Amino acid sequence: MTSPEKALGIRIEAHRRFSKREINDWILAKISLKKGDKVLDVGCGNGKQLIPFGKTVGSSGLAFGVDVSQSLLDEAMMVAKHDRVDIQVKRCKMEQIRPCLGSMTFDVISSCFSLYYSKGVSQTVTDISNLLTDSGRFFVCGPMRGNNAELADLHQEVSDLPEDFKTHTEFMENQALPLLREGFRKVETSIFRNPIVFPDAESLLAYWRSYTLFVAGATTKFDYLVKRRFSEDGSFMTSKVVLGILALK
Repeated sequence: MTSPEKALGIRIEAHRRFSKREINDWILAKISLKKGDKVLDVGCGNGKQLIPFGKTVGSSGLAFGVDVSQSLLDEAMMVAKHDRVDIQVKRCKMEQIRPCLGSMTFDVISSCFSLYYSKGVSQTVTDISNLLTDSGRFFVCGPMRGNNAELADLHQEVSDLPEDFKTHTEFMENQALPLLREGFRKVETSIFRNPIVFPDAESLLAYWRSYTLFVAGATTKFDYLVKRRFSEDGSFMTSKVVLGILALK
């Protein structure tokens, strides 16, 4: 079975190679980081957003990341060192973010594709609000309804949609948005759409096996279906549909 860390790497690499747009360009535009800002990335993983944050705030600012996976934090530090970017990281569960970071405060806090992993989302959002400066802002983004609809439709030809897939694509609208509207002074939403075109069956199958759509018992049927589809069409396109929420304290 593929580890969560390896699965994340497979998805990130697929997005890098086959997507039409770069999501970090959208994220950076939404959070409006500037040199000297202090920014926290909650669920920073291997630094996909944290390292660009570090480049933006520079040595006069602070780019700090927390994640539950030490191996992903180690990878982030390795890449940052190679790119000569200053970041700091700490292993921390989202449910313990406040005691983990103590009296630290931040101008901006971001949580991209991670908040739905918290086992206590309401408390995590409250803790994040308490870590912000008085004029701070919190940006969260994640998949919404319609995300990877084309891949989900293909999957349903051989198996029902897994509960994890349905939970993740409903979280932003059903849980995150109401919580932020309740706890913050002002909330703004935006949508990021990004087509991903897979050039061969092997790339699509690797992506599916690393994703919440994966069902081990459907592997043989899905492999056959994907290879047949590529023999007919030559490529396969699915679209990432991401909801971004900017909450102002």
